[in-house]
Amino acid sequence: MPVLSSFFVERLQDARKEIASLYFLNSFGAVVGVVFAGFILIKEFGLDVTIYSTAFLNIAAGLVGLYLSRTQIKLIEHELVPTEDINSKDFIEVDKQTVKRVILVVGLSGMAALLYEMVWVRLLINFFGSSTYAFSIMLMAFIGGITLGSLAVSQNFLRKYNYIKLLALLQAAIAFSTMIVLLFYERLPYYLWKVSALFSNSPESFDLFLAVEFILCFSLMLFPTLFMGMSLPLASEIISVSNKKIGGSVGKVFSVNTLGTVVGVVLTGLVFIPSFGIKITFEIGIALNLIAAFLIVSKYNNFIAKEKILFYSICAVAFCAYLILFPRWNEKVLLSGVFRSFGATPPNSFDEFTKGSDDDEIIFYKEGLNATVAVTQSLRNKSNKRLIINGKPDASTYFDMPTQVLLGEIPMMLHPNPQNIFVVGFGSGTTIGSVLNYPVNKIICAEISKEVISAAPLFERENKNCANDPRVSIINEDAVTLLKLSKEKYDVIISEPSNPWVAGIGNLFSKEYFEKCYNSLAENGIMVQWFHLYEADDDVVKLVLNTFSSVFPYSQLWGGTANDIILVGSKKEIVVSWESINKKFALLSVKSDFERIGINNPFSFFACQSVSPRGFFTMTNRFPTNSEIHPRLEFLAPRVFFVGKPSGYIYLFDEKFDTLSSGLYIKEYVKKYPPQKSDLLNTINYAMAVSNNYRFAFGLSKHLKEIFPNDYQANLQYSLAYERLGIVNARLLSLEKLVYLFPDSLQINKDYNNILLNEKINASTFLHVFSIKSESDSFIETTKPDSVSRLSVYIQLAKAFLQNSEFQNAEEMLAVSEKLLKGSPTLIKSVKSDDFYYAGAMINLYKKEYEKVFGYYMALINHNPNYENLFRLRKLVTWHLKMER
Repeated sequence: MPVLSSFFVERLQDARKEIASLYFLNSFGAVVGVVFAGFILIKEFGLDVTIYSTAFLNIAAGLVGLYLSRTQIKLIEHELVPTEDINSKDFIEVDKQTVKRVILVVGLSGMAALLYEMVWVRLLINFFGSSTYAFSIMLMAFIGGITLGSLAVSQNFLRKYNYIKLLALLQAAIAFSTMIVLLFYERLPYYLWKVSALFSNSPESFDLFLAVEFILCFSLMLFPTLFMGMSLPLASEIISVSNKKIGGSVGKVFSVNTLGTVVGVVLTGLVFIPSFGIKITFEIGIALNLIAAFLIVSKYNNFIAKEKILFYSICAVAFCAYLILFPRWNEKVLLSGVFRSFGATPPNSFDEFTKGSDDDEIIFYKEGLNATVAVTQSLRNKSNKRLIINGKPDASTYFDMPTQVLLGEIPMMLHPNPQNIFVVGFGSGTTIGSVLNYPVNKIICAEISKEVISAAPLFERENKNCANDPRVSIINEDAVTLLKLSKEKYDVIISEPSNPWVAGIGNLFSKEYFEKCYNSLAENGIMVQWFHLYEADDDVVKLVLNTFSSVFPYSQLWGGTANDIILVGSKKEIVVSWESINKKFALLSVKSDFERIGINNPFSFFACQSVSPRGFFTMTNRFPTNSEIHPRLEFLAPRVFFVGKPSGYIYLFDEKFDTLSSGLYIKEYVKKYPPQKSDLLNTINYAMAVSNNYRFAFGLSKHLKEIFPNDYQANLQYSLAYERLGIVNARLLSLEKLVYLFPDSLQINKDYNNILLNEKINASTFLHVFSIKSESDSFIETTKPDSVSRLSVYIQLAKAFLQNSEFQNAEEMLAVSEKLLKGSPTLIKSVKSDDFYYAGAMINLYKKEYEKVFGYYMALINHNPNYENLFRLRKLVTWHLKMER
């Protein structure tokens, strides 16, 4: 900037205009850079391409400068004097004392500017959320205001004003406008919620909603940043007029301003926010601007005594009035997390909005360097507490308890002798408390927020006072950095970060992060990773699963609460000793830990596993993955979060409903330890109340009802599961009557059998398969006699038998279909041939007749390369061949 100013400014009277124009172009370029980097380049091409692109632009700019310099006379800094066409009154003599004060003001202004930027971000993330888009929007708004300010000051209408007086007034204006804007902060989340209600929560409206967020954010910051943008060019002209030199003067102004920004960042981040909080830090910034204005007013002779007294009085009264009338902020508004309510119907009034949080009281609140952390307690039930970070609940003593406990218990149960444990994220400390049930040597926990650690005593009952356990070391550091620096090998690594739509958290779901965890594991070590299905679509879930499985060759999936999943990874297959599991579960501390989340026996514990390494392999792909270089998750997750719908992807792969595979631990466990009635009832209760796996509860309760047909609990759970699964409908009841009245009706019988068939398929589990053979026979009997109709039914029944784990019946249906096609090959054109090829490939895969598998597989690809189950078939074939080797 100093070199460019020296090059472009030829006349002293043009200094302000030219410097302001350059500052405007520079700031405008910064806004464009944020738009491209924050919304397009990194998202589409990754960090490496973005960095190379910006480097190319810098090189191109340098080459243009070198080319232009060939035609220019060598640049020498010399004195500039006003030309004859300008009035001498436009240039005010500036004494050295005033120059020094202007330079000091430039430093204070820079310090205050970066202070404001940091606290604006810390305040607004509580309302807008912490996504990478939110940060980009706030940065655009802040720089955008400065851009407009520099543009405004480049206009000629300012020539008639005294620039030194104007600089003082601008500093005061920054302070006043900031105070005024802060008066409305409480209403911002409410209005944001009201505006969000105007949009449908769809992917198509996300970009439009971001635009609205930008408008709101820009409106808040406009006047303070506008006055900031006007101040620096004015100061540059004042110093330039004093020195009669442009380059050196601008260089001095910008260097002092930059020094001020550095000091502002350091003090704000390390001292002001942690020590005083966001509100007082704002007020420190306001005081800095007022002090900057006082510095000029107090010694500048063009301010007469009356003007000085009036100026001091207005500033003092306004600032004191602000402090007295608004002594503190409404912390409940800051914790409202309104960004998670977008899509829901907003309250009718602001009073109704503020009353929404009256059921909870804040028992801990602290604003730190990285986050605003609070703990709330229910007024109705004192045991119900929540840990809230930047407006988002990250742990609780009720809904989240099963997941928090299982994150600790799963690896400790599966590992034969875990001693050294590494935990990423402290949260409420409940997970560490569960780990301490075992005779471990040491636990190292990486927690980036000091405030989270400070809140640990409030969850003492849940975390078993783990923060004071001598085996536990809680280190206030980023987990990635800690893993990089540590040379230790861990038996268990537990990773429970926040949601990936929070900016920066996506790195804790990256391939590089998982690789660091892999390398930090002992040879028989186990890694567990939390993830969520709520506010995530299938693409987000697939991305995380792909990334995890790309590092861990043996991956499996367990469930916590409904819509929470736990990924388990290891370097080699985890071999479990059933005797060791029973022995661990018999420990009083372990048993009581499980009981507090509703699990009373090892059978119920193993029922939490839903996908084995075989199943995990079939549901993942090598691409796409999330990486630090290409952080796809950080850009995809906020969009999906906005839509707010859960993913159902993993439920398609739950192996508890498949008896043709034997990967789940529970399938082997029951061979040696068959479940008792109490075990089944406990598992049904957990599936109904905690994991919301109503299909599993329905299957177990139907099985239990067949064993104990007159048992009250068995029948009650069956009816509840029947209802929750949504099977009960008026059509079933009416069809039962119609079958009785019209037993010869083919259509009525077919519809009735179809409902019964679906009910049995939903009820089949690894414990008991409810055969659909009778319904199948009825379908065949009621099918038209022509070859096309019969072939179509045989193919569909083969597929249904496969889904219900009735391999022999599926094989029989395939054989009948093949026989029909052998007699009339052209029939294949009249039926769903892709289903036929798929069923043929799957049946022969289980028979290990790979030549036939490839025949059917190739026929399926040639007929329908987009068949919905083709990917899974390919992965299953690959897995079987891998195991054969």
